[in-house]
Amino acid sequence: FRGARLERRGVWWRGWEGTEDGGPGLDGAAKGRPRGFGTEMIERKVADELNGSGRLELGRNGARCHIEFPLGDTRGRP
Repeated sequence: FRGARLERRGVWWRGWEGTEDGGPGLDGAAKGRPRGFGTEMIERKVADELNGSGRLELGRNGARCHIEFPLGDTRGRP
């Protein structure tokens, strides 16, 4: 994983991006499977709990994850 601190409209954000190569790849049949706990945590909880965004992409060659959220309280901000 690599991380960065970003400024957006006067608010500091923390962002992380990571990749995993060589893990068990997913074939086309796996795309119809239910989403697991880890994907749920990354994609939904980061948005709901941290007012940010998260994305997990699983493919034939491994996984890629991107997470970012504002540092500090941004509730009430547009």
